[in-house]
Amino acid sequence: MKTLSVFNRRAGAVFATAALVLSTTVPALVSAATVTERSVETSTSTKGADATYTIKFTTQTAAAGGWAVDFCTTVDGTCTAPTGLKVTSGTSAISDGTLAVVSDNKISVTKTLASAASIDVDLTHVTNPSAAGTVYARITTHAASGDLPLRDDPVDKGVAAFGITDGIEVSGAVLESLIFCASGAALVQTDCSDTTAPKLSLGTAGVLTDDASDGVGHVYTLLTSNAVGGVSVNLKSDATGCGGLYLEGKSPAAGCNISPVGTTAIALDSAEAKFGAKFTLTQGTGATLALNTTNGWSASNYSMNYVALDASGVTSVYGDEVLSVNGPVANAKAQVDFGANAAPLTPAGKYVANLSLIATGKF
Repeated sequence: MKTLSVFNRRAGAVFATAALVLSTTVPALVSAATVTERSVETSTSTKGADATYTIKFTTQTAAAGGWAVDFCTTVDGTCTAPTGLKVTSGTSAISDGTLAVVSDNKISVTKTLASAASIDVDLTHVTNPSAAGTVYARITTHAASGDLPLRDDPVDKGVAAFGITDGIEVSGAVLESLIFCASGAALVQTDCSDTTAPKLSLGTAGVLTDDASDGVGHVYTLLTSNAVGGVSVNLKSDATGCGGLYLEGKSPAAGCNISPVGTTAIALDSAEAKFGAKFTLTQGTGATLALNTTNGWSASNYSMNYVALDASGVTSVYGDEVLSVNGPVANAKAQVDFGANAAPLTPAGKYVANLSLIATGKF
């Protein structure tokens, strides 16, 4: 009997040891391995933004029929969806596999996975959470695709995390700028600081003859502006009703004894009394400085776009456009040559006209 009693105690110890081994090894057989190299990269971390999530991980154990992701506010425990996060957009799509949207924060993907498979896919058109914070992506793989919505039999699992932030708004203003001058001497400085008043006395010692080479005066302009739409430069004359040179002290409406050339450019080499201008352009940087040849202005001969009744042309309210640029420009220059000659029947007297060059920026 004693022998039997000893045997029973030993047998009980053996069974207890076996039970202990069983209780410690069985959970290891059913627990999931951890997916490695896991991450979720977002194309923008700004809260509420439309984003693409790039999901990456590598499986560790047996093959699987698909995988799933829960987007949560915590790393474990009950999964609470981040406020505002939505993967339920009709345009949501996965770049590899068949996507099923389970809820606003849960997706499953049907795709056969080999052991140690690497996943690197894009989930498009996800709406980021509406509040800043950390999002935890709980990744699981599953033996059969039919089990994916349940996600209660993970083969492998792991967690990736990424941050949602307030967007960084950057702004700065560039003030509108326009530098323009008309000078009686050539300009060297780029800020018009060396401008001299353009007072032209045409002819030899201020006396006009039928020799046009004596009756030329020069005005030099410089233009710099950051106007997005460019700048237009108009030539305006006070010779209302005639457009040319008129006798000082007389109304120009009474007539110009030295008449404007017109829109057909000519060389002032005849005995006919005429007044006009021609342009020589020097390009700066940026937009191209252009001459308005449509209205007859020329780089080689003289013209003066006067239109009767003063509704348009050089005697209109704003004058006639002679130069333009279609965008920002720096240090564009023009030399304007004003030329006049007299004729044998031109009445004696001092002839004048008050002209201005008007630059208008289109910002």
